[in-house]
Amino acid sequence: MKQLLIIDKIQYWLLLIVAFTIPLPKTIAINSISIVLLVISVLIISIINKSIKPFLNKNVLILLIIFLIYLISGLWSEDKKLFLFEIEKKLSLFFFPIIFSSLSLSYDKVIGVLKSWILGTSLLLSICLFNLARNYFNLELHTYYPDYYVGEGLVFQTGLHRVYIAHHFIFTIIILFTTPVFKNYIRYILGTVFLIFTLMLSSRITIISIPLILFIYITYLVYCKKISYKIVALLIVALFTLVATIIFVPKVNFMIRQVLITSQYDDVKNVNEANGVHVRYLIWKGAKQAIEESPFIGYGVGDSQKVLNQKYNDIGFDLAIKNPYNAHNQYIQTCLDTGFIGLFTFIAILAYLLVFAFKKQDDLYLIFLLIFLFGFFTENILSNQKGVVFFAFFNSMFYLFNDIPKRYGAK
Repeated sequence: MKQLLIIDKIQYWLLLIVAFTIPLPKTIAINSISIVLLVISVLIISIINKSIKPFLNKNVLILLIIFLIYLISGLWSEDKKLFLFEIEKKLSLFFFPIIFSSLSLSYDKVIGVLKSWILGTSLLLSICLFNLARNYFNLELHTYYPDYYVGEGLVFQTGLHRVYIAHHFIFTIIILFTTPVFKNYIRYILGTVFLIFTLMLSSRITIISIPLILFIYITYLVYCKKISYKIVALLIVALFTLVATIIFVPKVNFMIRQVLITSQYDDVKNVNEANGVHVRYLIWKGAKQAIEESPFIGYGVGDSQKVLNQKYNDIGFDLAIKNPYNAHNQYIQTCLDTGFIGLFTFIAILAYLLVFAFKKQDDLYLIFLLIFLFGFFTENILSNQKGVVFFAFFNSMFYLFNDIPKRYGAK
């Protein structure tokens, strides 16, 4: 039908807009409107076809479990207003499995979505380059101050956290090195630029997780007999660049050493907000006490932050009382929200998806999941709208379209 063809084209362009705007600052409104329009288009198609079967298949239900464990926690959450606010931010976990279950995507369209993402992160990279240039020309006598050229100095004008930007850049690097989105020389040049800037962002968890991801990926390639000299060379260059950055960039070197020095972190009065390790150590100390008091079902999405704030007060963590921190760990936050029952369910779904990607020998999906599995250790990614949209969008697309011919592989 002509109507369905028109809707199909509109849906594809909306997907491109969502993929393009996810990594960019000040685009939440455009992103949200595009998602709403996608949902409306799905409803229109279901009405035209007089069928809801695409929404009820097993794969969609598996993805919806992550959203449902948070939704169910509302049954024992006392602050219903805050619960609804938090659930609203997580709606992408519900919408995208349903959206992608009803779409008609070809291999070329999926590649188009990935290209749109790369275009968005390239624009974000350009913004970081602009900040780099401005920092240089604004400094008196162009003096070299490392903090102006790495870490927050690169991103403070974007309004985005460098950890999230680092996740975006790593995902872009993986797309460029595993997927034939452009000619090889363009992919490798762009991938190298993104790698350099990812390291310049000086995100501690990113720098720690990169060698772990590389090790897992190499093991996976050997097991699947997909290893080649070209891949080995690229991985060695990436690892060498990482090691050189840790050794020769003072800020990065200092941040890594902070992880190894934990003896003074029980001091709750003299906390340097810039020392993320110290701050997280005390956050997790308070979270541990909260979890011990309600281990099985947690406190509900609406109440967990209030309980955590009370624990900060109990241990005398003044900095967190003035600036209420969330758990800064998705696993711990999920346990606070839904208890061990919800946490085990959450981890079980992630493990299932990881095994699924491994069995399908889907390099891109596998590394995408690893990025989040490690990122969850230091950030509440699913409590942030951009973070949850990023995860839900690509996780749904990769999982639900695993049978597309020649998917993501070299042609």
